[in-house]
Amino acid sequence: MATYIDGINASNCTVALSSCQFNDAVNLSGSLTLTGALSGTGGINYYNVQTVGNNVDLNFVGSGRDYFVFNMPTSLSTNQDWTLQGDVDPAKIIFNFARPGSNLSLSGSDVFGTFLLTGGGTATLNRSGNRNPSSITGSLIVINNGSALSFGSDNGNNRVNAVINGRPFNPTALRNVPVPGPLPLLGGAIAFGWSRRLRQRLNQAQKAPGH
Repeated sequence: MATYIDGINASNCTVALSSCQFNDAVNLSGSLTLTGALSGTGGINYYNVQTVGNNVDLNFVGSGRDYFVFNMPTSLSTNQDWTLQGDVDPAKIIFNFARPGSNLSLSGSDVFGTFLLTGGGTATLNRSGNRNPSSITGSLIVINNGSALSFGSDNGNNRVNAVINGRPFNPTALRNVPVPGPLPLLGGAIAFGWSRRLRQRLNQAQKAPGH
């Protein structure tokens, strides 16, 4: 799935504007409101992130059909509480940390999304300064390829410092959102042959008596 997300680009995303909106060179910093660009129909709102500021505060606006997909080049660290407006599904907000050393660090913040750590980075979920625990509504997926998951220190006051809840991410659902690209040679030949046979049958039916 990480490879699939990393492979989306301006060309294969924007071929069908009804299903995919590509946002290139995105900077995540400060307080940002991200609105699904595919109103009514839903689809992939793709963000090719270039830089990430500290303590980014995200507000997602959209429907349950919208996917918000972030291809992350670097780490994400925040102590802010994110918000949802509309029927946005937290499991359809996806952060892809596929680059080596990309980390996720939360400090007492409530965030939404599926966080995929496949690049050997770490996920650290700490309490805030006033001892509020971090909370992820969605999924946290850390692939065992050197990645580490840390729930703060072993200090008694900081031991239970994270809550992860929500519906797990379904990668098959994302793959089923149509992002058209060039047909493979074999697939294209099969599709062409099928369409030609279909046209022949239609022509024969029109020439038959009574038509």
